[in-house]
Order: sequence, then C-alpha cells, then structure tokens
Amino acid sequence: MLLDKPGNGPVLAYCWRMQTVRLRHGAVNRIPGTGAVPASCCLPPSCCRGFTLLEVLAALAIFALASSVLLVTDGSVLKQVSRAQAKLQAAWVADSTLNAYYASANLPAAGTYARQVTQGNASWFVRSKIAPTSQPRLNRVELLVFAGTERPAAEDVPAFRLTAFIRRPGS
Repeated sequence: MLLDKPGNGPVLAYCWRMQTVRLRHGAVNRIPGTGAVPASCCLPPSCCRGFTLLEVLAALAIFALASSVLLVTDGSVLKQVSRAQAKLQAAWVADSTLNAYYASANLPAAGTYARQVTQGNASWFVRSKIAPTSQPRLNRVELLVFAGTERPAAEDVPAFRLTAFIRRPGS
C-alpha cells in the first residue's frame, strides 16, 4: 500500500471520496481500492466534510428517543417490583393472622373483624370474615389485607386475599 512505503513521508490528509492521499511534501497520490476509514479531514476541503448540523441533530433526536424509551421501561419495571414486594408483605400479614387463629384456643364467633397491623416498615389493615360451614366443627375464614392504616371502603380491592378453613375446638 502506498502509505506503508518508505520515502513517501507522513500523510497529511486522506480523502475518502476522492481516494487520494496528500503527503507532507505536497504530492497527491490516488489509492485505488482502499477501504480505510479517513483519520482526518480531507484536503482539499471540498472533497470530504464532517457531519452537518442537521445530521448531528437527527442523531441526537434518535438517541433522546431511545433514552426516553429506556427510562419509561425502567420505571415500569420498578413499579412492578414495588407491587410484587407489597403483595408479598400482604401475604405474610395474612399468613401471620391465620396462624394466630390456628394457635388460639378459642376461635372468634362468626362475623367480620377488623384490625390494624404493622409489619416491617408498612402498616396494613386486615379484615377477617369468619363464617360457619355445613360441617358442624368447621369455620370458613376469609382474610382481606389492605395497604395503609385507614379503614377501606367496601369496594376497595385488597392487596391480598386468603381463604382457609379452621376446625373449632371442643365437642
């Protein structure tokens, strides 16, 4: 290749479009069939140019669009992780409440009970519905766990719902 031959001198510029090399001593040599990427701006200036402002702005717009899509996606993933953590904590609260019913000697009478529970760094509102079943010593327990400390409205959707059957002690 012409650039590697000794005696040609250092290359001042390489023109990609014209496939020419301007050497330090002023000679301009044509390099046929080279696929090298130009290392610097061309001489003369008319043969090669840099990016135009419009091309740079278009590239920045594409980059900004791609970045915003990534940020939106990342935000939705964080929301999903947060919801999954809240649902898991609500399941723990329901499981703890159900285990308290299993461990107690006297199951509360049929009815609806509500209480506030703090577990971890969150407060929960637990609504328990205890109802008899067709079996004489079996109760149906439905636990609804809501996020927050305020009493939820009847139409509010619980963070977690658990239904279990507990045998009444005695007879």
